[in-house]
Amino acid sequence: MDINKKSPDEINNDSSAENKSDFESRNVGTLNRKLKSRDVQFLALSGAIGTGLFVGSGQVLSLAGPLSAFLAYSITGFNIFCVLNSVGEMAAWLPIPGPVPIFASRFVDPAVGFALAWNYWYQFAIGVPIEVTVSAVIVNYWHNNVSQVGLITLFYFSMVLLNCLPVRIYGEAEFVFGAIKLLTIVGLIILMFVITVGGAPNGEAIGFRYWNRPGPMNEYLRPGAMGRFLAFFKVFITCTFSYGGSEMVVMASGETENPRRNIPKAIRRVFWRIVIYILSIFLIGLCVSSKDPDLVNAINKSAPGADSSPFVIAIRNGGIKILPSIINAVILTSAWSSGNSLFYAATRVLYAAALDGKAPRILTFERFGVPYLCVGVTTIFGLVVYLNVSNSGSGVFFWFSNLSGVGALIIWASVSFTYLRFYYCLKYNNIDRNTLPYESPMQPFLAYF
Repeated sequence: MDINKKSPDEINNDSSAENKSDFESRNVGTLNRKLKSRDVQFLALSGAIGTGLFVGSGQVLSLAGPLSAFLAYSITGFNIFCVLNSVGEMAAWLPIPGPVPIFASRFVDPAVGFALAWNYWYQFAIGVPIEVTVSAVIVNYWHNNVSQVGLITLFYFSMVLLNCLPVRIYGEAEFVFGAIKLLTIVGLIILMFVITVGGAPNGEAIGFRYWNRPGPMNEYLRPGAMGRFLAFFKVFITCTFSYGGSEMVVMASGETENPRRNIPKAIRRVFWRIVIYILSIFLIGLCVSSKDPDLVNAINKSAPGADSSPFVIAIRNGGIKILPSIINAVILTSAWSSGNSLFYAATRVLYAAALDGKAPRILTFERFGVPYLCVGVTTIFGLVVYLNVSNSGSGVFFWFSNLSGVGALIIWASVSFTYLRFYYCLKYNNIDRNTLPYESPMQPFLAYF
């Protein structure tokens, strides 16, 4: 039987063969291993960095306060660290596209794999119109009389076009966007530190001033300790959205060159992205008050792009006048790039589901290593983005997007449970984890957490 037509089970049997280098050069299904090591590393470092960090962090700060925001991002970051190490160990062992539902089918139950496959696809597919909408709104920072329908069409179908091209081109595009995002966020971290110690043009050292007044933790709905706890608890969904899509590197395992070397390297680099998130939130909490009038007004008015970014507010408060428009351009590219990555992940999850019998078999059709029918199904679903053109439709879209945050938490829990079954399966069969391509640390405690 031709290796290009083999199912995940048959590929797994081949992976146990002695010639590992031969296995790693083979394709899964009919997709091609054309993603280079640098592409995968940048997917791990910056693939999911988008508006959740650049803009959404301001909402978290305003609602919960600097300490609560820092703790919420830290706890959520540790959660995603646990999840990615768990799924990374399995993905390095069996590098196939969209592997998580297939692992759930094998180690838990086929019904769980079916539910997880469609939940995963929805999670990624609904994220695409969210990022497209945000991209269109961000343009309003410069010109508020541009047709929203035209902008949505431009941003959405450019994503569709790029995902119709060979995966090598997608990888190169994301490498460029990832480099822009990573350089920007590192530069902003340095700039926030400079502003904090008084290096901005206004010469004002801030330190921990805003942690003293208005305070480290805000109240929500009720006064006192209960109100501070409710504020802290409420921002977890926003933090989850900020970290959403972190599994992108695992979704690409079936199209990665030398996956048993490159996937573990990429998983280890995710730690540094989590550090970047947490350090960014900490410095934002130093530079911007949670009661800053510009921040509160921007959130209440749903101001576009940079107007709602705490980074831009800190820069303006420091007396720096040039950077806001530049940062808004970076936010725009980040939103579009994040949506593009989500589109890619959605098509690969759907392709893997079809390959594993959890979706119609016809969806395994491809040409040039691109699953075009999966692209078509995801494109049709993504047309819900046009609901945002009308006020009544935007309400429907709001509920769609809320389901996305809840779905992410369900997925993370399912991944951890699947890994535990994988872990104890190895233990029961006396298989040493040291023989695996990647042995994640502190297991099974990370999965239990």
